[in-house]
Amino acid sequence: MRSAPRRDLLVASAEVVKAVCCCCTTSCITRAACENLLRTVSSIDAGEMDLDEPCRSGDPLRPLPGLGVSCGMFERISATAVATLVVLSGCSSSPPEPLIFVDGRAVEPMAGVGLGVTNDGAGGLVVMHPENGTADTVGRRELRSPLHVQAMHGRWYVSDVEGEKRFIVVFDSAGRMERRLDVTRRTPVPHQFAVLPDERVVLIGDDERLIVLDGDSTGTWQLTEAGTRPSLLLGTHGGVLHAVPGRHLTLYNGFGNIRWRIEWPWRETAWVSDLAQDPKGRIHLIAGITGRAEETFIVYSLVPETGEVVRWSKPGPYATFTVGPRGGVHPDSLAGSGF
Repeated sequence: MRSAPRRDLLVASAEVVKAVCCCCTTSCITRAACENLLRTVSSIDAGEMDLDEPCRSGDPLRPLPGLGVSCGMFERISATAVATLVVLSGCSSSPPEPLIFVDGRAVEPMAGVGLGVTNDGAGGLVVMHPENGTADTVGRRELRSPLHVQAMHGRWYVSDVEGEKRFIVVFDSAGRMERRLDVTRRTPVPHQFAVLPDERVVLIGDDERLIVLDGDSTGTWQLTEAGTRPSLLLGTHGGVLHAVPGRHLTLYNGFGNIRWRIEWPWRETAWVSDLAQDPKGRIHLIAGITGRAEETFIVYSLVPETGEVVRWSKPGPYATFTVGPRGGVHPDSLAGSGF
């Protein structure tokens, strides 16, 4: 039997759906499709629809009376907020600016496929296709609590936690699961990893030592000082970026040699929570700034060759940002609605 998504996920999409309906009249989505979506979320918001009852037959094509949408739409609508952000961007004549963070989570590009970001609320990996304004969900059944995602050689690598166990789950570009790598005994950090071009996996071990998994064998890289907050990893430019808050940022090559290292440039009031690489290979960090009543998120952009911080966005009230063709990062005006 297929499970219906939670009420709060659907209700959270209402404002985004409204925005799409206002913008998209003929070019990228029909008015009827917008109205159907809006009627769905409005009925749920008003308590007029039971989320469980319509889909108990398990038939994804079963129409829902009076709404013009099928039962199967309920399984996909948890991704509506993300998908409609992309659709809305596509309404203009200029190319849409790619999302690089959604609700504080890094968006990972896969060439020729789309942009991937995890969806903890309903489970799975949302794969967005900005060129046509659609989105698919990968691993809805296989992933329980995903967070970090990286694309490498046409595969999605996604971190996941189930109970006390930690995994890296691998999917092909079509969304089929290939394998689950159990890393429970390898790392105390559940959602930080990086994949190298030869598909070795780098994890954070005890005492901040970087552990390299190569099939059944394990190697170690340098031992670093523990930071003031949890460390972060990003697979980028053929190597691994290791961010140790309060200490330094280091880019290693694929053999564990340091390409560059800079001292941590932010104060304790900036809580760096994730790293991202945009479709053009630029590196970005998102930080929450404490002590502010509003506009509390900022994205900083680094030069991949040196680590120098060369750009930073305007503060935004939500942790969702896009990047322009010249590298400028902007708070997304439709953010905050969640998945």
